[in-house]
Amino acid sequence: MDDKVYASAIRMLAGREHSCFELKTKLKNKGYNTADIDEVIEQLVQDKYLNESRFTEMFIRSKINRGVGPIKIRLELQQRSVDESLIDAYLDFNQPEWLERAMEVRCKRFGKNIPNEMNEKAKQIRFLQQRGFTQKQIMNVIASNVFDD
Repeated sequence: MDDKVYASAIRMLAGREHSCFELKTKLKNKGYNTADIDEVIEQLVQDKYLNESRFTEMFIRSKINRGVGPIKIRLELQQRSVDESLIDAYLDFNQPEWLERAMEVRCKRFGKNIPNEMNEKAKQIRFLQQRGFTQKQIMNVIASNVFDD
């Protein structure tokens, strides 16, 4: 095993969790040999420094805290080559918290008043779609007039 590759990978993991795919890509971009990278990745998994499950959980929590919806989170995890079974285990589209989060995101951007004009409704719907919320969640937020003070 190449100590330079291992040390570089450890420095990357010290900053934040990474998926195996992300770490491989970053190490390849640094010009390291693919065989060395694969060996280091295997060792990091064995040493429990690299864990797809932990990465998935932390990634989802981070995105939720930033006001990102489940559709966009799923897409970003897929782009990082996270296994579908892991995504399904940690990301449930039907949790009632998604509706609360969508309301919070909408209120933070547009205030508590629900729009009456079609143009404003469309603007808010587009905003929530771009954030990755489902159509059902968006329609429930736009139709809702009840907010806690």
